[in-house]
Amino acid sequence: MASSSSCSSSSSARSSVNEIETVGGMTLAKKKRRKSKAWIYFGLRVDENGQVIEASQHHPVCRNCGAVVGAKDGNTSKLVQHLCDHHAYLFATISTECHSETRERTKTQLTLESSIVRATKYPRGSPQAKSLLVP
Repeated sequence: MASSSSCSSSSSARSSVNEIETVGGMTLAKKKRRKSKAWIYFGLRVDENGQVIEASQHHPVCRNCGAVVGAKDGNTSKLVQHLCDHHAYLFATISTECHSETRERTKTQLTLESSIVRATKYPRGSPQAKSLLVP
């Protein structure tokens, strides 16, 4: 039973890895399924067979300086903080990208008048409330 669980964990680790590359004498794997832009600058350590070392799942390595940074449960806050503290120019690239994505979603700010109108609660059954309902 123990062997089947180790197979499933290594196969899941294998499926989450994209490419393997050598950086500063270390063999690192790029994480395939990532949402955070911070993962561009970090990799996971692999063994001599090219498999991700299970312990490295929570301790990615900075591709720029080789520092090991903790990232439990996929949380990338420490990765971003490392970039901010030690590689400000790299942090600026992901920070700009994140802000530009946010700006696209918020195209215009509501006026004060439209904010008040939107926040106004009408009595149930009133003509104003009925006009807001979709037929």
